[in-house]
Amino acid sequence: MNSIDLYVDNCEFYSGGQKWESVWGNIYFRMNDLCFPDSEWYDKVSSLLEMWMGAIIEFIQYDKRECTLHFMDGPFYIHILKKDRINVFV
Repeated sequence: MNSIDLYVDNCEFYSGGQKWESVWGNIYFRMNDLCFPDSEWYDKVSSLLEMWMGAIIEFIQYDKRECTLHFMDGPFYIHILKKDRINVFV
């Protein structure tokens, strides 16, 4: 069984008033030597983590069969498919 790690690095906080506060930085998934979308992927970390956590909570809480985690920039996403009560395909 393989594990997938989420990396967040080189984050910067931007504040242009309360409504526009956000954190940007490198964010990517890593499995063995493979980085997705890329080890230098730069995106809006604060929004991604908020969206992904909501999707994962819904996936678990409502016993959904699948879940998709989209990146903000570009056409990239991680698709999670439930195999059984303990294992998933990514």
